[in-house]
Amino acid sequence: MLLHGDRLRHVSDASTVQVRYREVQFSDGAFAETQEQIAGSDVLDGADLDEPVEVASTHPTAWFGIIEVRTIAAAHCASITTAD
Repeated sequence: MLLHGDRLRHVSDASTVQVRYREVQFSDGAFAETQEQIAGSDVLDGADLDEPVEVASTHPTAWFGIIEVRTIAAAHCASITTAD
């Protein structure tokens, strides 16, 4: 059952977040240099990029991996509701 979906903005518009030695590291551009691996996804809503970056910096994955933050290409995330 599809709950929502939409295109992400191009990878060149991505940012990455990671935490090393208790310091948040933020950089513009995607991280994937070879093969991309997606372990999961979260859809966040924020007034600007600062809010999702702050949430990403508290995610456990940021402490040992890298989180890529991208905006959705459309003006809003399309939600689909289905009748049972």
